[in-house]
Amino acid sequence: MLGHVFVSFGSLVLLSAALAAPADNDKGVEYAPEGAGFKVVFKAKPKEQEQTHLGITIKMATLTEKDGAYIIGYSDVPLIGANETAEQTQTRLDGARDGALGNVNAKLSKEDKIILAKKHPGREIWADLPDKKGMLKMRMFIVKDRLYQIMAVGTKEFIEAEETDNFLKSLELTN
Repeated sequence: MLGHVFVSFGSLVLLSAALAAPADNDKGVEYAPEGAGFKVVFKAKPKEQEQTHLGITIKMATLTEKDGAYIIGYSDVPLIGANETAEQTQTRLDGARDGALGNVNAKLSKEDKIILAKKHPGREIWADLPDKKGMLKMRMFIVKDRLYQIMAVGTKEFIEAEETDNFLKSLELTN
């Protein structure tokens, strides 16, 4: 089920990257949707979207720039939760990774296990998009029954930029 959620999320990523207006300033904008339980810093106000797939609502915000896009998405997945073993959580993260990469036919180039707020398991993934059309760098975390996905998609230079790293590391839980 989690892989299906990510497949739909990946479709939104590509669509929103094509539709969102480019950023035109360098000031950071804190994005903290009410009830979402997180905050993140974009360079400008992102465009929000929502989609329901297999009964799960996926909410996301995207900011598109000249050479790439910054994206944060989250969804509540009631089948996951705090009572899972560490092994089950890692299996779910494997499924989310596989769904993300499969949806855009990306090839995994690097993956690290990471932790959010010193206790929530996650992954950092680097991948090459097909036909050398760019790269994807994504972090995903499972917090109770919510999946958070924060990523950048763009040119190699965009993905490797300090600004991209700052965006990805700006994710903080607020509750």
